[in-house]
Amino acid sequence: MKTSEPFVRNNYVQGIGLTSELGDAAFTTKPGELAPLARTRGGFCIYAVSEIIPADMQKFEKEKEEFGKKAFEAKKIKTLNDWYLDLLKRADLKNNVPQE
Repeated sequence: MKTSEPFVRNNYVQGIGLTSELGDAAFTTKPGELAPLARTRGGFCIYAVSEIIPADMQKFEKEKEEFGKKAFEAKKIKTLNDWYLDLLKRADLKNNVPQE
C-alpha cells in the first residue's frame, strides 16, 4: 500500500500520474471511505481518502487578481494568434520569388 502527497483536482498524483477519473472520485469521497475503483495508465487503483485539506481562502484572495491578469493576458494572446492564423489562411498569399 502506498500513500500519496495531497493533490488538487486534475493534478499529477505521485506514483500514478494524471487521471481525471481518480481526481473526480477522490473529491466526492469522504475521509475514511473506500473510493470507487479508478482506471490509471498502469491499470487500476483502489484507494481511500485520508483527509480533506480545505483551500486557503486568504492566500486565494491575495493571489486571485494576479491569476486573473495572467488568464486575461493568455486569452488576449490566443485571440490575437487565432486572428492572425485566420488572416493568413484567408489572404491566399503566393510566393513570386524565383526559385534557384
